[in-house]
Amino acid sequence: MEAIQTVGLSNDDCGQEARRVLEELEILMYALELEIVEEEFWKNGIFERA
Repeated sequence: MEAIQTVGLSNDDCGQEARRVLEELEILMYALELEIVEEEFWKNGIFERA
């Protein structure tokens, strides 16, 4: 049986990943605002999926 390899992330890696996710979220939020989707609806949907 093979051992599961774990990859340690440095603080820099975590920070970069967090920035990337935040940028994607901002793009999605902007697109939803352009579509005039009710803010309460999409915010609840985002947090339910997270």
